[in-house]
Amino acid sequence: MEYLRGNAAASAMGLFVICRYLSAYEDGRTEAELRDALEVLRAAQGASDGAAAVLTASLAIGDAIGILTRTTATSPWCLESSAAANLSEAKGQWDGFRGHLLWKIMEQGRAQAGETGEAPDLIRGLTWFMQLNPMDPLGLSWEEGPYPLLKALNFDAIERSDQWRPFRRWALALGFARASETAKVLLPDASTAITGQIPFLPRAGSAAEWLKLLRGRLPVLGGQVMLEQLPAGGTTWTSLPPGLILGLLKLESAGVLSLESSDDASDVVALGLGGSSRQVGRIVVKES
Repeated sequence: MEYLRGNAAASAMGLFVICRYLSAYEDGRTEAELRDALEVLRAAQGASDGAAAVLTASLAIGDAIGILTRTTATSPWCLESSAAANLSEAKGQWDGFRGHLLWKIMEQGRAQAGETGEAPDLIRGLTWFMQLNPMDPLGLSWEEGPYPLLKALNFDAIERSDQWRPFRRWALALGFARASETAKVLLPDASTAITGQIPFLPRAGSAAEWLKLLRGRLPVLGGQVMLEQLPAGGTTWTSLPPGLILGLLKLESAGVLSLESSDDASDVVALGLGGSSRQVGRIVVKES
Protein backbone atom coordinates (compact mmCIF):
# COMPACT_ATOMS: atom_id res chain seq x y z
CA MET A 1 0.00 0.00 0.00
CA GLU A 2 1.33 3.43 -0.97
CA TYR A 3 0.27 6.94 -0.01
CA LEU A 4 2.14 9.19 -2.44
CA ARG A 5 1.40 7.39 -5.69
CA GLY A 6 -1.94 5.67 -6.40
CA ASN A 7 -3.56 7.17 -3.28
CA ALA A 8 -1.98 10.63 -3.55
CA ALA A 9 -5.38 12.36 -3.28
CA ALA A 10 -5.98 10.91 0.19
CA SER A 11 -5.54 13.09 3.24
CA ALA A 12 -5.45 12.72 7.00
CA MET A 13 -8.23 15.29 7.36
CA GLY A 14 -10.30 13.47 4.76
CA LEU A 15 -9.99 10.28 6.81
CA PHE A 16 -10.95 12.15 9.95
CA VAL A 17 -14.09 13.58 8.33
CA ILE A 18 -15.10 10.12 7.07
CA CYS A 19 -14.46 8.46 10.44
CA ARG A 20 -16.30 11.12 12.41
CA TYR A 21 -19.30 10.79 10.10
CA LEU A 22 -19.33 7.00 10.30
CA SER A 23 -19.08 7.08 14.11
CA ALA A 24 -22.80 7.97 14.16
CA TYR A 25 -23.81 4.89 12.14
CA GLU A 26 -23.20 1.43 13.62
CA ASP A 27 -24.51 -0.18 10.44
CA GLY A 28 -22.14 1.91 8.30
CA ARG A 29 -22.74 3.77 5.06
CA THR A 30 -22.09 2.89 1.43
CA GLU A 31 -19.55 4.85 -0.60
CA ALA A 32 -22.39 6.47 -2.54
CA GLU A 33 -24.03 7.59 0.70
CA LEU A 34 -20.73 8.95 1.96
CA ARG A 35 -20.20 10.86 -1.27
CA ASP A 36 -23.65 12.45 -0.99
CA ALA A 37 -23.29 13.29 2.70
CA LEU A 38 -19.79 14.67 3.07
CA GLU A 39 -20.16 18.27 1.99
CA VAL A 40 -16.89 19.12 3.74
CA LEU A 41 -14.89 17.11 1.22
CA ARG A 42 -16.72 18.71 -1.70
CA ALA A 43 -16.21 22.19 -0.30
CA ALA A 44 -12.52 21.53 0.35
CA GLN A 45 -11.91 20.41 -3.21
CA GLY A 46 -14.20 22.85 -4.97
CA ALA A 47 -15.21 20.25 -7.55
CA SER A 48 -17.10 16.98 -7.44
CA ASP A 49 -14.43 14.99 -9.27
CA GLY A 50 -11.74 16.21 -6.85
CA ALA A 51 -13.92 15.34 -3.87
CA ALA A 52 -14.57 11.86 -5.30
CA ALA A 53 -10.84 11.28 -5.64
CA VAL A 54 -10.21 12.36 -2.04
CA LEU A 55 -13.01 10.12 -0.79
CA THR A 56 -11.99 7.04 -2.79
CA ALA A 57 -8.29 7.36 -1.92
CA SER A 58 -8.98 8.10 1.74
CA LEU A 59 -11.27 5.06 1.98
CA ALA A 60 -8.50 2.93 0.46
CA ILE A 61 -6.01 4.16 3.05
CA GLY A 62 -8.52 3.69 5.88
CA ASP A 63 -9.16 0.13 4.73
CA ALA A 64 -5.44 -0.67 4.45
CA ILE A 65 -4.63 0.55 7.96
CA GLY A 66 -7.70 -1.16 9.43
CA ILE A 67 -9.49 1.94 10.65
CA LEU A 68 -12.37 1.39 8.21
CA THR A 69 -13.90 -1.98 7.38
CA ARG A 70 -16.44 -3.59 5.07
CA THR A 71 -17.29 -7.22 4.37
CA THR A 72 -17.55 -7.05 0.55
CA ALA A 73 -16.76 -4.56 -2.21
CA THR A 74 -20.37 -3.36 -2.19
CA SER A 75 -21.01 -3.48 1.56
CA PRO A 76 -21.34 -0.36 3.70
CA TRP A 77 -18.17 1.11 5.19
CA CYS A 78 -18.00 0.88 9.00
CA LEU A 79 -15.72 2.47 11.57
CA GLU A 80 -13.44 0.01 13.37
CA SER A 81 -14.27 -0.32 17.08
CA SER A 82 -11.07 1.12 18.57
CA ALA A 83 -11.30 4.14 16.26
CA ALA A 84 -14.92 4.64 17.30
CA ALA A 85 -13.92 4.48 20.97
CA ASN A 86 -11.09 6.95 20.37
CA LEU A 87 -13.38 9.42 18.59
CA SER A 88 -15.88 9.18 21.41
CA GLU A 89 -13.18 9.84 24.01
CA ALA A 90 -11.83 12.70 21.90
CA LYS A 91 -15.34 14.17 21.63
CA GLY A 92 -15.03 14.12 17.85
CA GLN A 93 -12.04 16.48 17.83
CA TRP A 94 -9.16 16.17 15.37
CA ASP A 95 -6.42 16.73 17.96
CA GLY A 96 -7.65 13.74 19.96
CA PHE A 97 -8.05 11.52 16.91
CA ARG A 98 -4.69 12.26 15.25
CA GLY A 99 -2.64 10.16 17.68
CA HIS A 100 -4.76 7.07 17.08
CA LEU A 101 -4.69 7.55 13.31
CA LEU A 102 -0.91 7.96 13.39
CA TRP A 103 -0.45 4.81 15.45
CA LYS A 104 -2.59 2.80 13.01
CA ILE A 105 -0.56 4.14 10.08
CA MET A 106 2.67 3.12 11.82
CA GLU A 107 1.38 -0.35 12.71
CA GLN A 108 0.41 -1.04 9.10
CA GLY A 109 3.75 0.31 7.90
CA ARG A 110 5.67 -1.95 10.25
CA ALA A 111 3.59 -4.95 9.19
CA GLN A 112 4.10 -4.21 5.49
CA ALA A 113 7.86 -3.86 6.00
CA GLY A 114 7.90 -7.26 7.70
CA GLU A 115 5.83 -8.95 5.01
CA THR A 116 7.31 -7.40 1.86
CA GLY A 117 10.64 -5.99 3.00
CA GLU A 118 9.55 -2.43 2.18
CA ALA A 119 7.47 -0.01 4.22
CA PRO A 120 4.98 2.35 2.50
CA ASP A 121 6.47 5.36 0.73
CA LEU A 122 5.10 7.82 3.30
CA ILE A 123 6.65 5.89 6.21
CA ARG A 124 10.04 5.66 4.53
CA GLY A 125 9.83 9.33 3.59
CA LEU A 126 9.02 10.39 7.16
CA THR A 127 11.93 8.31 8.51
CA TRP A 128 14.29 10.14 6.15
CA PHE A 129 12.72 13.54 6.84
CA MET A 130 13.18 13.17 10.62
CA GLN A 131 16.93 12.74 10.02
CA LEU A 132 17.24 16.21 8.49
CA ASN A 133 18.60 19.19 10.39
CA PRO A 134 15.79 21.60 11.39
CA MET A 135 18.40 24.36 11.61
CA ASP A 136 18.95 23.95 7.87
CA PRO A 137 15.37 23.30 6.65
CA LEU A 138 14.29 22.22 3.21
CA GLY A 139 12.72 24.61 0.76
CA LEU A 140 9.02 24.02 0.21
CA SER A 141 9.42 23.70 -3.55
CA TRP A 142 10.52 20.39 -5.06
CA GLU A 143 13.47 21.67 -7.07
CA GLU A 144 14.85 23.94 -4.34
CA GLY A 145 14.00 21.57 -1.50
CA PRO A 146 14.32 17.79 -1.37
CA TYR A 147 15.10 16.94 -4.99
CA PRO A 148 18.93 17.30 -4.88
CA LEU A 149 19.15 15.35 -1.60
CA LEU A 150 16.86 12.52 -2.70
CA LYS A 151 18.54 12.25 -6.08
CA ALA A 152 21.97 11.97 -4.44
CA LEU A 153 20.66 9.24 -2.14
CA ASN A 154 18.86 7.43 -4.99
CA PHE A 155 15.92 7.17 -2.57
CA ASP A 156 12.70 6.16 -4.30
CA ALA A 157 10.20 6.91 -1.50
CA ILE A 158 9.71 10.41 -2.95
CA GLU A 159 10.79 10.73 -6.57
CA ARG A 160 8.71 13.52 -8.12
CA SER A 161 7.08 16.82 -7.30
CA ASP A 162 3.62 15.24 -7.45
CA GLN A 163 4.72 12.93 -4.59
CA TRP A 164 6.40 15.71 -2.60
CA ARG A 165 3.15 17.68 -2.38
CA PRO A 166 1.11 14.90 -0.67
CA PHE A 167 4.14 14.05 1.50
CA ARG A 168 4.19 17.61 2.79
CA ARG A 169 0.44 17.44 3.43
CA TRP A 170 0.71 14.20 5.45
CA ALA A 171 3.84 15.30 7.36
CA LEU A 172 2.15 18.53 8.46
CA ALA A 173 -1.18 16.91 9.32
CA LEU A 174 0.35 14.06 11.33
CA GLY A 175 2.57 16.39 13.34
CA PHE A 176 6.05 15.70 11.95
CA ALA A 177 6.69 19.06 10.29
CA ARG A 178 6.29 22.79 10.51
CA ALA A 179 6.05 25.00 7.43
CA SER A 180 6.99 28.64 7.08
CA GLU A 181 5.26 30.24 4.14
CA THR A 182 7.26 33.41 4.75
CA ALA A 183 10.64 31.68 4.60
CA LYS A 184 9.21 29.02 2.26
CA VAL A 185 10.77 26.15 4.20
CA LEU A 186 9.64 22.86 5.74
CA LEU A 187 11.41 21.75 8.89
CA PRO A 188 11.27 18.43 10.76
CA ASP A 189 9.57 18.85 14.12
CA ALA A 190 7.98 15.84 15.81
CA SER A 191 6.54 17.72 18.80
CA THR A 192 2.88 17.32 17.77
CA ALA A 193 3.32 13.67 16.79
CA ILE A 194 4.95 12.94 20.17
CA THR A 195 2.18 14.76 22.05
CA GLY A 196 -0.44 12.43 20.55
CA GLN A 197 1.38 9.38 21.93
CA ILE A 198 2.01 10.68 25.47
CA PRO A 199 -1.20 9.11 26.88
CA PHE A 200 0.23 5.69 25.94
CA LEU A 201 3.71 6.27 27.40
CA PRO A 202 4.98 6.10 31.01
CA ARG A 203 4.50 9.18 33.15
CA ALA A 204 8.19 8.92 34.02
CA GLY A 205 11.10 6.69 33.11
CA SER A 206 14.70 6.51 32.06
CA ALA A 207 15.31 8.51 28.89
CA ALA A 208 16.54 5.46 27.00
CA GLU A 209 13.51 3.33 27.92
CA TRP A 210 10.98 6.15 27.37
CA LEU A 211 12.36 6.84 23.91
CA LYS A 212 12.42 3.12 23.12
CA LEU A 213 8.69 2.93 23.92
CA LEU A 214 8.03 6.08 21.88
CA ARG A 215 9.82 4.54 18.88
CA GLY A 216 7.75 1.40 19.42
CA ARG A 217 4.69 3.47 18.60
CA LEU A 218 6.34 5.81 16.07
CA PRO A 219 9.23 3.88 14.48
CA VAL A 220 9.91 6.72 12.03
CA LEU A 221 11.56 8.50 14.99
CA GLY A 222 14.76 6.49 14.68
CA GLY A 223 13.44 2.95 15.15
CA GLN A 224 15.85 0.36 13.77
CA VAL A 225 13.13 -1.35 11.72
CA MET A 226 12.64 1.88 9.75
CA LEU A 227 16.27 3.00 9.67
CA GLU A 228 16.91 -0.20 7.73
CA GLN A 229 14.55 1.15 5.06
CA LEU A 230 16.86 4.09 4.33
CA PRO A 231 19.58 4.01 1.66
CA ALA A 232 22.92 2.64 2.81
CA GLY A 233 26.29 4.32 2.29
CA GLY A 234 27.61 7.82 2.71
CA THR A 235 25.07 9.00 5.29
CA THR A 236 24.92 7.97 8.94
CA TRP A 237 21.35 7.48 10.14
CA THR A 238 20.74 8.00 13.85
CA SER A 239 18.28 6.59 16.38
CA LEU A 240 18.10 10.14 17.83
CA PRO A 241 17.16 12.08 14.70
CA PRO A 242 17.15 15.88 14.82
CA GLY A 243 13.38 16.06 14.21
CA LEU A 244 12.84 13.98 17.37
CA ILE A 245 15.31 16.04 19.41
CA LEU A 246 13.65 19.31 18.37
CA GLY A 247 10.25 17.90 19.30
CA LEU A 248 11.44 16.88 22.77
CA LEU A 249 13.10 20.24 23.42
CA LYS A 250 9.98 22.12 22.30
CA LEU A 251 7.77 19.99 24.56
CA GLU A 252 10.10 20.74 27.48
CA SER A 253 9.91 24.45 26.71
CA ALA A 254 6.10 24.21 26.57
CA GLY A 255 5.99 22.55 30.00
CA VAL A 256 4.74 19.21 28.68
CA LEU A 257 7.89 17.19 29.42
CA SER A 258 10.77 17.49 31.85
CA LEU A 259 14.14 16.30 30.51
CA GLU A 260 16.21 15.57 33.61
CA SER A 261 19.86 14.80 34.10
CA SER A 262 20.85 11.56 35.81
CA ASP A 263 23.83 10.04 37.63
CA ASP A 264 23.20 6.69 35.92
CA ALA A 265 25.38 6.90 32.82
CA SER A 266 23.97 3.66 31.37
CA ASP A 267 20.61 5.29 30.63
CA VAL A 268 21.80 8.74 29.59
CA VAL A 269 21.07 10.02 26.07
CA ALA A 270 22.63 13.09 24.49
CA LEU A 271 20.05 15.58 23.22
CA GLY A 272 21.14 18.67 21.38
CA LEU A 273 21.03 20.65 18.17
CA GLY A 274 23.81 22.72 16.70
CA GLY A 275 26.85 23.02 18.93
CA SER A 276 25.20 22.31 22.29
CA SER A 277 24.23 18.98 23.81
CA ARG A 278 22.63 17.85 27.08
CA GLN A 279 22.94 14.54 28.90
CA VAL A 280 19.38 13.47 29.75
CA GLY A 281 18.80 10.49 31.97
CA ARG A 282 15.10 10.73 32.77
CA ILE A 283 11.95 11.92 30.98
CA VAL A 284 8.93 12.96 33.02
CA VAL A 285 5.49 13.86 31.70
CA LYS A 286 4.28 16.91 33.61
CA GLU A 287 0.79 17.14 34.99
CA SER A 288 -1.52 19.07 32.65
